[in-house]
Amino acid sequence: MTALATVLAFSSAFCFGLGLVLTQIGLRDLTPLAGAAISIPSSTLLFVVLAPVMLAHATPVWPAAVVFAAVGLVYPGVVTLMTFEANRVLGPVITGALGNLAPLFAVAVAVVLLAEPLRALQLAGILAIVAGVVVLTLRRDGEGARWRSWYLLLPLVAAAMRGLIQPTVKFGLDFWPSAFAAALISYIMSSAVVIAAARLRTGRFLAAAAGSGRRWFVAVVSATGSRCC
Repeated sequence: MTALATVLAFSSAFCFGLGLVLTQIGLRDLTPLAGAAISIPSSTLLFVVLAPVMLAHATPVWPAAVVFAAVGLVYPGVVTLMTFEANRVLGPVITGALGNLAPLFAVAVAVVLLAEPLRALQLAGILAIVAGVVVLTLRRDGEGARWRSWYLLLPLVAAAMRGLIQPTVKFGLDFWPSAFAAALISYIMSSAVVIAAARLRTGRFLAAAAGSGRRWFVAVVSATGSRCC
């Protein structure tokens, strides 16, 4: 792994944690669905604005675009909804800890479906992640009721989805090696998903929000947009 890849990986992890904290603040005024209907379209708008520059000389590869669009039906839209809801009921510490299991699912799929080798250092890294999650999620006083809740499935399933999505995105990138294109297309699809869900659930595209809820979810864009792929 190159130094740049290492820096990007740690930056992505930092942005994931920052996004959870900002989300927790925004959820004081908005529901998870309303928050997702703000943050994901806001991220999409940012990608659309940058697209003429980032894809100025790119030639679309339609088979890859179909893959990225299929990914967008689940990620980031559905995964964001599950993560926001988990954050609301479990808090950022538990949600973030369980969310760190995503590499476990990603590696398993990559080894089985993509025939990628699993080296000793990679296996050690996965074991370290699992051990870290166990330590972070040990029962603390007064939180036993939380751990008995089915809500624990929310961050776990979200982590599994994120892990399964990564090999799928890689499959599309083999045809069109543009991380920006993958993010742009998937975010456009996910924006349609969460906006339609908000419309069906509340009868309006944006929920009314007291306080600064909307502003906090717009702030989440800086974290989620930077780690999209």
